Amino acid sequence: MQKHHVFLVHGITDLTNVPRDFKDLTARIRKHFRSLYKVDPDNYLEFVPVSWDNEVGEGERAIYERCFGQITPTDRTFVTTTFNPIDDADFMFEAIKQPRNQLEMFFSRFNRWRGWRYFSTLFMGHVIAYSNKNDNGIRRAMWSTLKKHLLENAPEVPSYSIVGHSMGAVISFDFLFELMTNLKLFQFGEGTETPDHLDKLQAKEIRNAFRNFYSMGSPISLFLMRRKELWSNGSQKRFGKVKNPFEGTQNKWMNFLSTDDVFGYPVQPLFGEEMDLGQKANPQDIYVENGLLPPWAHINYWRNESVAKEIARSIGQSIFPTGVASDRERELSGSRTSG
Repeated sequence: MQKHHVFLVHGITDLTNVPRDFKDLTARIRKHFRSLYKVDPDNYLEFVPVSWDNEVGEGERAIYERCFGQITPTDRTFVTTTFNPIDDADFMFEAIKQPRNQLEMFFSRFNRWRGWRYFSTLFMGHVIAYSNKNDNGIRRAMWSTLKKHLLENAPEVPSYSIVGHSMGAVISFDFLFELMTNLKLFQFGEGTETPDHLDKLQAKEIRNAFRNFYSMGSPISLFLMRRKELWSNGSQKRFGKVKNPFEGTQNKWMNFLSTDDVFGYPVQPLFGEEMDLGQKANPQDIYVENGLLPPWAHINYWRNESVAKEIARSIGQSIFPTGVASDRERELSGSRTSG
């Protein structure tokens, strides 16, 4: 049996925190998977990181340096401490230990226009680049990673799920929307075919292998502003019905969000339908506690035990349809481990 692939898609970042975030979440998912199903998770799960912003990041750095001079560590301080809450906590602890100099350094970073300029370049640059439907490297990087891992053992395509955080959830949703509704996947340029092009049979196999989508701190609902056809002129509600790509399927969409996360939006009010009694909504909004401060509330999904447990549970339900691993499956898992 092939392992269930779990693709991890990060959000907007300078990449310094990505390895740690992926490690934190996967360790927690493995722990809960083992506890829930009494099997070795490494025999059933393969975690695949997706890096999509290399080309965009290079462009942002080039523009910043051409306009404002070479990037220095001081320019990156605000970004680094925002994306790395542990580093930020260490910084504040040092400030308390040595109030005079450290506090001056702490507060001065909020007055450095270059630090804020670098921060805004990073965030605005990613969104501006992705909003263009032409090939900017983002969609291609996402699809190339999935294609490599899903089709390397063709014709048998392994089952898979996608975890997307923040902007990474938007990219993942766009991919899944095309896959589930049009079988077009990503189009790299209008009306063109590329070496990445798949025929419809391959696309159907990849669609059939998809199981679950987990969005965390996602602005997917706000990104629907890109689609003018969703606005209903003259309607009191103003916003028209949004097509739910998971409607009528067995695929699950769980949207994790913290009420203190200013970048995370619910999706159930826009995509959800009235469900039969006793049936869970799909997509389903799941509220979690990440902390009170907005930067940490947006980032700490990677370290949230509730998020990891729900992901482990639902992936396990996809692998073990009865909800538990059989004695034979546990026996095979143990023999693989010992071997």
